[in-house]
Amino acid sequence: MTAAILAIPTLETSRLHAQEPTPPAEAVPTDTVPQPPPPADTIPAAAATAPRPSNPWKIAAEMSFTDQSGNRVLRLLTGGLKVAHRDRDRYELDGQVESRYGKSEGEVVARNQYASLALDLQPNSAWSPFLFSNAERDEFKRLNLRFSGGAGARYTFWDEPSVQNTASVSLALLYSYENLIATEAQPFSPSRSLARWSVRVIGSQSLREGVTVHHTSFYQPVWDEMADYLLRSDTGAKVLLTRRLALSVGYQLSRNNRPPEGVEPDDRLLKTGFIIDF
Repeated sequence: MTAAILAIPTLETSRLHAQEPTPPAEAVPTDTVPQPPPPADTIPAAAATAPRPSNPWKIAAEMSFTDQSGNRVLRLLTGGLKVAHRDRDRYELDGQVESRYGKSEGEVVARNQYASLALDLQPNSAWSPFLFSNAERDEFKRLNLRFSGGAGARYTFWDEPSVQNTASVSLALLYSYENLIATEAQPFSPSRSLARWSVRVIGSQSLREGVTVHHTSFYQPVWDEMADYLLRSDTGAKVLLTRRLALSVGYQLSRNNRPPEGVEPDDRLLKTGFIIDF
């Protein structure tokens, strides 16, 4: 009897302990738990790959058929390459390389190379300082090398960038070096170094969408003798056929008022060809 009485409170105590609630687990801050990376398909494309910088250079190649008269009467192919910096707001950097080569009955009848480089430092201002240089070689002008380089100022008196209409005039002082090809009458290669003034006129106008006419002239007299001068004039038109292909027509006049012995003063070129923009 005693054993039964003692067993009853022991059973009740066990039931009370079983009914006591379990305290909740302590919450762990979410910022301390590493989160799995999001699926690859949910990452924005702009964040997945960094944008590639666009090409800062604009390159155009020209191939044309040329009809030339002057020191030689011939027909030949002309090739050229133009490079320009696309950011025209900070500065304008333009380079050009042009070459002509032709043969007639196995004989070389034309071989000319011309290159120029111009840098305008304040293109958006009416007045802009600039640097300029050019070089030319032509066997039929007895010109082994002619190099000119210098600095000056450009004044833009008409500028409509939205329709690519512009006109400017500039004045520069150049250092000029000339070396001529030797002949039987002159077995040595005469050369001279001198200073020249350079007056440059540039104009461009859009006639309608896709059609542009342009003109560039250089008048470069010796600094103390205006009658001894070089003249180069280039006038042409460009018609867009596609976004990257254009038809070009141009006329070029090159004059040396005091040419070497046996050389005509004028060379004229009429060329028609195509321009490819890269």
